[in-house]
Order: sequence, then C-alpha cells, then structure tokens
Amino acid sequence: MKNLIEFWNIVIVGKWNRSIFTPKWIIENLDFSKTTEIEVNLTNLNLRLSDNDVILSPDKNRLMLYPRKTEDAILNKIGVISEKILTLLPHTPVTSFGINFGFLQENPNDKLLKLFNLADNKDISAVTEMQLKEIKVFKSYKTDEYILNYNVSYNQENSNIMIDMNFHHDISNLDKAKEVLSSKIVEYKNLAISFLKDVYELEYDKEE
Repeated sequence: MKNLIEFWNIVIVGKWNRSIFTPKWIIENLDFSKTTEIEVNLTNLNLRLSDNDVILSPDKNRLMLYPRKTEDAILNKIGVISEKILTLLPHTPVTSFGINFGFLQENPNDKLLKLFNLADNKDISAVTEMQLKEIKVFKSYKTDEYILNYNVSYNQENSNIMIDMNFHHDISNLDKAKEVLSSKIVEYKNLAISFLKDVYELEYDKEE
C-alpha cells in the first residue's frame, strides 16, 4: 500500500479572509521559508503558497494545508502551523476540521476485494450490458474524540483500490481544536495505517 500524498492534508472549515495570507505574513508568522512561492489558478482564483515543506491554500470557506513529504516532522509542522493560524486569527468563525490521508493499493488481496462483493452486482450484470467501471464504499465510525470517515474505491479497469481516510472534528472548543492540531497528526496517520493493516491486512510502503 502506497501513500497518495496529494490527499494528505488538514482542512479547516470556516469563513476565511484570503487577503491576510500574503507571502510576507506567512513568512513572518508561520515559519515559512523566505523562498515561499505563490501560485494563482486563473480559472477559479484559488491561491497556493508553498515552501519546501508545506503548501497553504486559503479559500473563503476552508483553509487547507498539505505536506510536501510524508515525514513525521513535516506532518507535525502542518499541525503546528494550523494551530498558529487559529491562535493568530481567533475571530475567524470556524466550524470543523479534518485530518486526511490517502492510500493506493495495487493488486489488492482477497480480504480487501471482499468489500466489493455487493449483493446486487450479479443482478445488475444479468439485466444490462453495461460494464461496471468503479465501486465506492463509504463508512463512518464515531468515537468520543472524532468521526472516522473512509471511502474505498475499486477501479475495475486497472484493479487499483484507493482509500481516503478522514478524521473529522467539529469545533465546539477552540483550545481543544488547537491542541489536537498541534499534537495528533502523526498519531492519526499511525492509526489509519494500523486500521488498514488490522482490518484488511495491508502493509504500508513508507517510500515516497
């Protein structure tokens, strides 16, 4: 099982003032390097600011932080940056945040494939000539601390399986949210990997 680093991120839902997030502001306040780059998508005007470790993408309804690598030090860094943003901008209305991880499993084992043996697969095949392209299974589990949402997608054309795991938190206490963001990112990564190993016998490939 490989990481899909483009799906590793922190998303904080709220009403954000994008104009605050200038290169000067994030270099001075968020420990970004002085070589920070800025990109603007001319189609939707999405903004991305990045250095060698972190990508920051502020939108009016959500703030996203991506690690450039999956190393624990960089995961901790995006968590600390998230906490600093909430500390520096305490009047920004925020409602929830998610800590997300994505994985790719090529040549899936029988235990994982069993997840897609849906009751109506044969019935649909019997009454139509359409070819099944993809199956997606969504599950959600609740704990006292978070909601674990995970999507498992099976591509019938290449037999690859994508797994997206989301540790969702509603924000009722800002200090508690900052504590989780600044200290739990690596813990959640390890929990996601252990969950997939224990349930589906998937081994994580640590290589970038």
